[in-house]
Amino acid sequence: MKLEYLIFNLIILLSPLIANFFYEKTLSNLNIYFFLSNILSSIIFIIHDIKVNNSWWSFNKKYITDIKIFNLPIEEIIFFPIVSFSTMIIWINLKKIIFEKESLFILNLIFFGLIFISFLFLYLKNSKPYLKFINYLFILLIIVDLLILKINLILKFNFLIFSIFIFLLTFIFNYYLTKRPVVIYNKKYLTNIKILTIPIEDFLYGFNFIYLSSLFFEFFSRFSIFFK
Repeated sequence: MKLEYLIFNLIILLSPLIANFFYEKTLSNLNIYFFLSNILSSIIFIIHDIKVNNSWWSFNKKYITDIKIFNLPIEEIIFFPIVSFSTMIIWINLKKIIFEKESLFILNLIFFGLIFISFLFLYLKNSKPYLKFINYLFILLIIVDLLILKINLILKFNFLIFSIFIFLLTFIFNYYLTKRPVVIYNKKYLTNIKILTIPIEDFLYGFNFIYLSSLFFEFFSRFSIFFK
């Protein structure tokens, strides 16, 4: 059982490798900026994870080894780059199928509605720290995407389709992590709104992580000539 979380990570990592047997181009075009974007986004979230570990959440010793880095289980450390690696491969292949174009107007309305809800949650008197963090981060990523880098990723139709995949994968991954439970949450820091066993915050947390990875990837792709 102590190897369970580690095995879970390896299964996620093996998924694109297995997919490559059925579609040989699955792992094509993995340039250095692909790995660079994974590493940078992972480092940012790992630093945050180290900070909130044993306060916002903790890890069940039954399902993890005793190997730790900065008091964080090694399984959690490798979880971020593995998830980023596997999901970004989905993004690369999805872009080959669904070409980049502006999203439908109705989808833009939904997107701006989500931004409004994010702002609303920030100003609720009883808004919990975890919810505040992910909402501030979401808004910051929107600003970086639309105003600073001007990638407009969040407004692309193919990225919105990709986002659906992200929420589905978050449901699968986090259902396992919370059902066992591998991760134990402190109710003091959560709204306690759940989908089955998954805190509602986890869905936006996971999306923010992949959104950040995608922004890094799209930004570095602009300079791909230097990374060949």
